[in-house]
Amino acid sequence: MKILAFAGSSSSTSRNKELVSLKRFTKHDINLLDLKDFDMLVFSVDREKNGFPQEAQNFMKAMEDCDFIICSMAEQNRSYNVPFKNI
Repeated sequence: MKILAFAGSSSSTSRNKELVSLKRFTKHDINLLDLKDFDMLVFSVDREKNGFPQEAQNFMKAMEDCDFIICSMAEQNRSYNVPFKNI
């Protein structure tokens, strides 16, 4: 099984990153992503006219190539954090 795992945080000390490290799932193909590798500007329809950023395409490809997705994130002010919203 191909598992895509990521934390909805860009913090290097994120507890959510620890949660998705999946050390117990050694029998599976695990793609552990870091949202810092997908640093994107805030979406706008004007930017969309020029095509989607390569980082967005790479993230979408990783999602398409997996069988299962695990995402761990903290709630911040009743919403998600900015890195996750941007992706």
